[in-house]
Amino acid sequence: METREIVILANSRRHGGHCIAGKDLTTGQWIRPINIGSSARDDPATFREDDLDRLFGDAFGPKLLDCVRIEYGESCPASYQPENISISGGVWERLKSFPRARLPSLEDRAPMVWLGRRDPYSDSIPARDVLEKPLLSSLCLIHLTKRDNDVKVHHTTSRRGSPQHRLRFTYDMKEYDLVITDYAYESSANARTNNDDRIFEDCYVTVGVGGEFKPDSDSYGLHYRFIVGVIPAGDLNPISEKYAVHVDNLPVLTASGPTAPSESDISSSLRDTTLTPHEGIHTPHKPGSPIHSTRTTERFGELAWEIDPDDISDDVLLEEAYELQTYIDELKGEMKRVTKLYTALINRAEDSGTLDRGPYRLVTKETPRRKVLPKLFYAKYPDIFVSIAKVSVGDAEKLVGKAGLEGLVEVETLTKTTIEYVGRKASYQTVTDISDE
Repeated sequence: METREIVILANSRRHGGHCIAGKDLTTGQWIRPINIGSSARDDPATFREDDLDRLFGDAFGPKLLDCVRIEYGESCPASYQPENISISGGVWERLKSFPRARLPSLEDRAPMVWLGRRDPYSDSIPARDVLEKPLLSSLCLIHLTKRDNDVKVHHTTSRRGSPQHRLRFTYDMKEYDLVITDYAYESSANARTNNDDRIFEDCYVTVGVGGEFKPDSDSYGLHYRFIVGVIPAGDLNPISEKYAVHVDNLPVLTASGPTAPSESDISSSLRDTTLTPHEGIHTPHKPGSPIHSTRTTERFGELAWEIDPDDISDDVLLEEAYELQTYIDELKGEMKRVTKLYTALINRAEDSGTLDRGPYRLVTKETPRRKVLPKLFYAKYPDIFVSIAKVSVGDAEKLVGKAGLEGLVEVETLTKTTIEYVGRKASYQTVTDISDE
């Protein structure tokens, strides 16, 4: 048995279950775990919810960009999926989340022959062709932008009448029209909670080849190509983008009283939505499991404040610090956006006269706060005032101008140590910042 760590780049719908795939973090090779002991024995590439709950502790399986340690058995390639490797059946260990800023390092830049095989406008490959000349790869991660690849999403129905979502795009001067089977995207698209414009403005998608589909038993079938992973590349993390509804779409709340609507009017639209790092995409909440932001509680495999710094080895010390550095920056931006959303909600409640609703009540509190009177304090304690008073350069310039501060300002040098991601080259960086107080 061999243990390998992979970053998950595909979690797609397959025969009533999930198909999982990702890249080895050491070699960069694609791996598609094959579930030999699956409850779906007719299709060992499919993981049922009970399989994933047993292996990973989550019936929906790992999320895209999760880094997972899995124990494997033998390689079991197929003519249409050479990346297949059987799993041992041991528990999968989630390690951390792969930094979104490093997605370009995972992109498959070499042309995927099968991607444009035969008629590129078609979404399938004849099974006879694959048998005669097995594929060298069946998975690839490509970078798409709306501007460069003319990306469009078409929401339609399948031949069976089920909702179907197709991604149309141009890549390497060829046009494609492929069904999206990414589990999280498909679930939220069916619920119509996606922001497609934001998701596909700049994104990475995993294209994969599926098993043989036979219209009838007497003929060769087709291997369809699908979009099996959708990863927005941009900063789609604001809380307001994660909610199924936006502030401006909330109903105008009526004042409290016997005719006031119940609290379920709004909460019902959010009840079955959980926040995930699959930015801009909402995943149905599994009944009985906790609702929480995976980004804040699982980014390092456990709550950040429970991690002992001494447990992090020197080999990954800078990497972990870099991820935390990036995460801190994200949190700062997140706090600004959350505060904006919170303020908007409070203003909406006040403007609509919603003071009491269900178990919640809008309360205005007055808290006394002492304030020193500068002129009186200076008159009594001039020396102390000078020693503790601070005047910002910005405020002073507004009042007296830059010329008025000549000879009244000193330069203070602040030193800050940061970590910079530079690929394979190590970098220790000390930043010297000349700061105005």
